Amino acid sequence: QALFTRFLSLSPLDRASAAPLVLAFSEFDDSPEAWARYDKMSFRDLCRSLGVTKRMYDEAFEPMILTGLFAPGEQCSAAAALG
Repeated sequence: QALFTRFLSLSPLDRASAAPLVLAFSEFDDSPEAWARYDKMSFRDLCRSLGVTKRMYDEAFEPMILTGLFAPGEQCSAAAALG
């Protein structure tokens, strides 16, 4: 989806704020340790802690979480969203 979605309505700063999520995705290896670490927080809280802007979250990530996991990011664990 990233190849087709350009998020043209988002500023370069908003888009750049999502970069730290790459580390979270790469760290999440589906191991029990990864689940224990990321299951303690919501996906929204993970995004906040990594500095994802509100606009980036609201316009890009929240719709993806709602579509993929059928719940808002505040109700989904970060582990469920990353896995």
